Amino acid sequence: MNKFKTKNYEIISKGKITEKIIKICKDYYKTNKLFFNKDGPYLKIIITNTEEEFKRLTKKFYSPWVKGVSLKGNRVILRGPELYKKTYKKFKGTQNPQLLLTHEINHIFAYQINLYRGPYWFTEGLATYVAKQIPGKSYKKSSKITKEEAKRLVFYRFMHKNLKQDMYVVHYKAIDYLIKKFGKKKLLKLVNSYSRNLNKKKYLNLFNKIYGISYGDFINEFIKDTNF
Repeated sequence: MNKFKTKNYEIISKGKITEKIIKICKDYYKTNKLFFNKDGPYLKIIITNTEEEFKRLTKKFYSPWVKGVSLKGNRVILRGPELYKKTYKKFKGTQNPQLLLTHEINHIFAYQINLYRGPYWFTEGLATYVAKQIPGKSYKKSSKITKEEAKRLVFYRFMHKNLKQDMYVVHYKAIDYLIKKFGKKKLLKLVNSYSRNLNKKKYLNLFNKIYGISYGDFINEFIKDTNF
């Protein structure tokens, strides 16, 4: 097993850890640090080189189309370059593994600041937005998404059975909509207002206080105004 350590993260792989891989990890850790204006918790970036290894490490989050997973707020499991290419060729999604790494590292930061205490779609949307996985450009979707399906995909709590590739399109667009309509400062204010004891009732009050609109009305307006 090969390892490369820094003060913020450790890269682990059975394959060679190249200078290119080291630079990619450095750059996309920094992308999230700049967005959140802080370091995340120490994490391990594990690069897998076979389908069996990826499946074993990602456990219940494994799916043939999944290219990377963050686990327990301290690990990122990523398909290695060749395995990644094969998966993208078959299932599309994000072609650039660097963007996917940014996305998964974003989830590590999200754990640190309690973002999983709020809506699940928000964590996926924020990770996709920060990684610049733009639907139709750097993120390729496979099918047309109806407004009815889009509303089903903006689910509040994590439900494993609801995970599918199209959700990243809807979640990205929800974050993009929030920022374009209300500004990035309000989004960051919301992000920095999460706490360990946040529950749905407290979140709904918090959202209304910051945005001056109820969470339910926001969801309805977003779905109505957005083409998927």
